[in-house]
Amino acid sequence: MSQFKNDFALSPTDLLEAAFGDNITYTPSGGSPSTLTARWYPNENIGFSIGGDNADFGVIRIAAADISNPTSADSIAISGVTWSIVQIGKESPFWELLLVRFSDTVNIQAVTLTADNWGSQTESWANSISNLACHFYTVSGNEIERLKKLEVDASFGLICNVQGTAISEDDRVVFGGENYDIIFIETDISRTGIWKLTLRKRE
Repeated sequence: MSQFKNDFALSPTDLLEAAFGDNITYTPSGGSPSTLTARWYPNENIGFSIGGDNADFGVIRIAAADISNPTSADSIAISGVTWSIVQIGKESPFWELLLVRFSDTVNIQAVTLTADNWGSQTESWANSISNLACHFYTVSGNEIERLKKLEVDASFGLICNVQGTAISEDDRVVFGGENYDIIFIETDISRTGIWKLTLRKRE
């Protein structure tokens, strides 16, 4: 059994007294950083579907008395690595936060359609959001033979924090020089403002 599950079996009082021994730096949005004591569980998850390297996410528990109202706009640094809050839960008397490391960068592009002289339309793509920090990962991947041609049928995931800017399924994502269509959007996960996109590579 993992340390996360072992600690979960403790009473809230015992957990606060016995298990909170990790130093973190918490910076609220627009505020100043402060050093707090919490309990850090790297490579753990709390019911949130995340793919990719386990080293890119983890769970932290921190006394509710130390943080009044955490949001996705806040940041937490642990051992020099900055993490983003993507899910927020409260198990009195502490907060339980799912953290993800946004170690990738993408561009979000919007399309403009221009009518031509032949009754069709021409697509023109431009960045609506540039250099967006995110977590990019493979959801599934299968090799399928179609008409004697081997093709890769794969979907990808993207978790990001977009403040004040909307993303639609008409947009596309550019990552590593490749274009990805947005096939599904899940927004406002646990009311944190986090966006979760399901993507498919554009051929």
